[in-house]
Amino acid sequence: MPWAHTATGAEGTGPASLLTVPVDPLAVRFPRIVTAILPPGSTLRAEEVRAILALAFLSAEIDLDELPPELDLLDVVNRTLWEVSGAPREPTPIVSPLPLPNDQEARSALLAQLSVPLRSTGARELAYVVASLFTISDFELAPVERALVAELRRVLGIAEPRAAELVEIASEIVTPGVAEADP
Repeated sequence: MPWAHTATGAEGTGPASLLTVPVDPLAVRFPRIVTAILPPGSTLRAEEVRAILALAFLSAEIDLDELPPELDLLDVVNRTLWEVSGAPREPTPIVSPLPLPNDQEARSALLAQLSVPLRSTGARELAYVVASLFTISDFELAPVERALVAELRRVLGIAEPRAAELVEIASEIVTPGVAEADP
């Protein structure tokens, strides 16, 4: 397994043994997720890419815990989505999660505003999957992250069964072989 992201102990605790974290399989497999979610032959418009990236950034930051692997994954998502669009690559839009974590009304309004450019079903579904993946990429699902994903699903007009199916598709790509291991 490839390795990257070395770090020392917790901040302020002094030197600790070196930790080595495996490269995120989500980052490696993200292009396959895009291919599985978008209809064959479809592309993304530049404004859809910007909207998906803004929602991804918000989803990564909503727990107010910025982690280097999340930033690395944002770079992979950025590169992949701009390649799909065929447009020149742009920086990931920065969206402040404040005061959103505790303000449901403001969060809903911001999600609705950020989602306006997502006109195609494929773009809306991909935005939902990307946001969902960012909320769980740190292996913790905080209540504010759960609320964000639920509200985004509602704003994007994705039915709960379809949302579950989309997350299952992405999960099977990130953790291949699980379904095949069942007799």
